[in-house]
Amino acid sequence: MMEEQDLRRIPETAYLNAENAARYRAILHFCYRRHEHMQTFVYPEEIFRELAQTSFFAAYTEEQLAQDLAQLEAWGNLTAQQEVARAHNIAEFKRKRFRYQCTPYTVEIERMVERLRGLGDSFGGSLETTQFDRLLSHLSSLLLEAGAQSDEQLLQTWEDLLHYFRTLVENASDYLAHLRSAKVEERMQTSAFLAYKDMFTQYLRSFVLGLQRASQQVSALLVQAMEKTAKLTTFVVFILIGARVFSLTFYGVDGHLWVEHLLVNLPGGTIGFLIVVNVLVFLLAFFLDYFELAFIIVPLLGPVAEKMGIDLIWFGVLLGVNMQTSFLHPPFGFALFFLRSVAPASVKTSDIYWGAIPFVCIQLIMVCLIIAFPQMVTIGLDKPVSVNVDTVEIVVPETNYDEEETATEESPSPDTEDEPEETQ
Repeated sequence: MMEEQDLRRIPETAYLNAENAARYRAILHFCYRRHEHMQTFVYPEEIFRELAQTSFFAAYTEEQLAQDLAQLEAWGNLTAQQEVARAHNIAEFKRKRFRYQCTPYTVEIERMVERLRGLGDSFGGSLETTQFDRLLSHLSSLLLEAGAQSDEQLLQTWEDLLHYFRTLVENASDYLAHLRSAKVEERMQTSAFLAYKDMFTQYLRSFVLGLQRASQQVSALLVQAMEKTAKLTTFVVFILIGARVFSLTFYGVDGHLWVEHLLVNLPGGTIGFLIVVNVLVFLLAFFLDYFELAFIIVPLLGPVAEKMGIDLIWFGVLLGVNMQTSFLHPPFGFALFFLRSVAPASVKTSDIYWGAIPFVCIQLIMVCLIIAFPQMVTIGLDKPVSVNVDTVEIVVPETNYDEEETATEESPSPDTEDEPEETQ
């Protein structure tokens, strides 16, 4: 479907075929070259000195340059900024000395024009089997080495993969268009082409074979990636469904009330509740990941905490830090297994366990600090919201109910409107 952006006019390209296109193109080409040399802003006098070196601009004046710059600014090719740093007095400031910068559209148009100069009247493109090999290599690394790469490396691999795919499509499209062009068809009918026919046929045959071989491998990798994604998504969805079914069943037999009475009547009151809950969550996080804890355990503990007067935000943060501590704790921590899966073979499992101990101690210290100083979490949450009642406006739509009722009473009923009068 064609988008609205595809239908809009592009006034930035008007300078290419305008009446004074030679002047406009020379100005923008100079600004573009300065942009490529990282000299973003240009001044009118710099442009004028550059143009004066060409015989075509021998009779060119500064007034004409100012008009051309204004026109290019109106088209959206240049943006003007007033230069105030070089103003030494009020008179210079009032003269509004401007500096100019190319817009992003203009930069891309000039880059396109540079490519068009070397293109000529023939299509480019090629049929290289190396593009398939590069595409296959990056796709394999994206699937097989994803866990061992950082986020920056994964992003670069993905961008390279998309680049090779776009390059392959563009080169193939341009090459096929080149073969179908009128000039190539005329050359194929000449006797000079017969000397290269066998070589050309062999080249196309090798390309098709390479395409077939690589496409099968790429298709297999894409199917493998799709299956892995589908399995992972299915696991997560079924965890959510199972958690919901368990919750409904548990609530249906009043299990939440049993848990509530059990936890409320623990010795030690609130302190005893927090100790038991933290120990329970710490042990459960050995075997359960975040989804099971968040959708099964937390809904059972939240109402009890609220009934005991515990701030739920502080309670949620406490449980989160506790879970993270359990995820790092040997020998069942999920984070340790994740690290084990991406660590090289030279790193032993015992090294990972010993290396996790300092971080576990830091997490335990954070748990103690959150319990001892709840203000670390709740600060600012109890800040009252000041509302000025005098500035509140309540707008009620005006409706004349009396007139509506009168009109209803006066209007005849549809059942009695055409009823004949009774005769005596």
